[in-house]
Amino acid sequence: MKPSAVRAVRLMYIRDLLGERPRSVQELADMCGVTRKTIYADLLDLQMEPLSLPLVFDCGRWKIMDWRSEI
Repeated sequence: MKPSAVRAVRLMYIRDLLGERPRSVQELADMCGVTRKTIYADLLDLQMEPLSLPLVFDCGRWKIMDWRSEI
């Protein structure tokens, strides 16, 4: 599989993991088999276009912002 395809799959996996519950960068790195630096880059890219995933950092863990609580 091409590196770009591997990365795309990992980004969707991270999205799914964060959809389950908040997770630390170390936890995501361990689950994805990559470094913390890679996870930080992935979290940044998940927040940018075209994905625009609304992520927030809270109590040492990343999570997807619950837009319903913001209304």
